Amino acid sequence: MLNSTINLDSCDLQFHLKKELATRRYLIVLDDLWEEDGNNLERLKEMLQHGRKGSRIIVTTRNRSVVQQLRTGFLAVLEPAECWELMKQRAFGPDDDHSGLEEIGKQIAGKCGGLPLVANALGQVMSELRTVGAWEDIRDTKVDLGLREGHQKETLERLMLSYHHMKLEFKMCFIYLATFPKGFVMDNNHLIQQWNALGYINSRHDGQRCINYLLGMSFLRIPGSALVGSSPLHFKAPPELVMHDLVHDLASTIFADEFIDLDATRSTSWNKARYYRHAQLTNFKNDPKVFKYIPGKLRSLHLRDLGGMKLPKKAFSRCKYIRVLDLSGHSMNGQLAPSIMVLPSSINKLKLIRYLSPHQTMLFGPIRRLQPK
Repeated sequence: MLNSTINLDSCDLQFHLKKELATRRYLIVLDDLWEEDGNNLERLKEMLQHGRKGSRIIVTTRNRSVVQQLRTGFLAVLEPAECWELMKQRAFGPDDDHSGLEEIGKQIAGKCGGLPLVANALGQVMSELRTVGAWEDIRDTKVDLGLREGHQKETLERLMLSYHHMKLEFKMCFIYLATFPKGFVMDNNHLIQQWNALGYINSRHDGQRCINYLLGMSFLRIPGSALVGSSPLHFKAPPELVMHDLVHDLASTIFADEFIDLDATRSTSWNKARYYRHAQLTNFKNDPKVFKYIPGKLRSLHLRDLGGMKLPKKAFSRCKYIRVLDLSGHSMNGQLAPSIMVLPSSINKLKLIRYLSPHQTMLFGPIRRLQPK
């Protein structure tokens, strides 16, 4: 049942759940639940209430419509003093003198909104900018993303403050992560290769530094690890990485003018006038016409849900500026979708390509005359 769509009306599912849970005392955590349908939530509750006495179910959500259907306990945000304690762990070493910066730091802590994620990210940024002037600049910066009022607006704008002051050379690397779907498990090596192909970094060492920096901000994390943890800067960057959904929302908001999700079922509605540099193509059903709508100045193109698809001969005829072509066959839920693919002759028009992902995808076709790096 893992990594698949679950039908709550399935008799087999209900039977197996009851069988597995009936003799157990369990703790089930449903993290980041977004189901708003009251009937579905009731069915889900009924299916999970077969355990022994003492069993518990914990649901976390950022959607108030969900909690209206459930018994709710709201978590209080951190006090500014608690945010400052988190920030100090990032901003200073054990022997550093921070007497001249503490008062400004406490004022910055008041801008975190009580959110550990924001406090952690700001603390990492402040650790690189330990001067009175730099901290005063962080304190006095006002952020307006131009978003409509909503439950995430203030959170994203608080996170944007840490992005605004992060290292310039890592900003493009960070927002490029919006090209991966939410929850996607990113491969360290492939990510660094893509950054390098796009000219965001000059070496693998730079890529490792960037990953460690983003881990320190909690803008990246290791799958299965806590969201906010100790800085891993002295370790080798881990082989797999994920983003928190809120951080992904931030990257997507910043990257909105350069990245487009090309849903092939709505290809004629794509806005061709805008200057997109990066794109993700989804729901491609072997319809060659969708490729004529792809923006012509893309630097990266990511094709998802590839299972058995056949690319038309002129698929890449408009994409002569592409540096990253991701044909890895990953589906939107991050799982690998193995496929056999014939590369079309238009692949030879990609003179600037620096990264072609063959990860577990069989590639055949006329690859020739590509410009070596």
